[in-house]
Amino acid sequence: ELHSHLVLLVEDQERRGLTPTEASRLARLRLGGVAQIQEEHRDRRGMPLLEETVRDLRYGLRALRKSPAFSFFAIATLAIGIGAGTVVFTFAAAVLLRPLPYAQPEQLVRVFEANPLRGWTRNTASPANYADWTTENTAFTGMAAYEQFSREGSGASDVFLTGNGDPQPLKSLSVTGNLFGVLGVGPFLGRVFTDEETFEGKGQVVILSYGLWQSAFAGDPA
Repeated sequence: ELHSHLVLLVEDQERRGLTPTEASRLARLRLGGVAQIQEEHRDRRGMPLLEETVRDLRYGLRALRKSPAFSFFAIATLAIGIGAGTVVFTFAAAVLLRPLPYAQPEQLVRVFEANPLRGWTRNTASPANYADWTTENTAFTGMAAYEQFSREGSGASDVFLTGNGDPQPLKSLSVTGNLFGVLGVGPFLGRVFTDEETFEGKGQVVILSYGLWQSAFAGDPA
């Protein structure tokens, strides 16, 4: 369309007595330049973003070929930055954004015992104090307690899995029988603890984690 309009302008100038060269130059000036008209026409069609992106990519590729060392460091910096951002987002999503896998997790709180004289602000409560809390509690719908046993445990005996080669140290929790009820969850198989099993000597009962069940017992339901 632009070419046809240019030809008509050239023919009109030639009829006015100009040479073909002069007629072509004057026609292009009056038309405003073919490249400029094409650019304006592309803008009207709504394609400038795509074409600018293509031009930027071409320029970037030429710059990469001209300065390979600089390009390597630039790409490495981008890769490190993107990788670090991905790690931070993954951690934030897992810890801050993803809800805990319990019923009504927004209502769960963790309570510690404090001892200002010794500078303790997150100390594990003694069994006697926990018993007092449950008796005098008026703020919570339920309270449960746990203590973590591990190889680094806090004065507790280590827990080991035996019967198949060398004893295997395990991380474990000693919990009150109502823990699963307070959390609002149940086991994949079997039953939860009973309140009677909270007390020492009332039964040596364990609930295996899914990972240990699969790795040490091959997922055997028996």
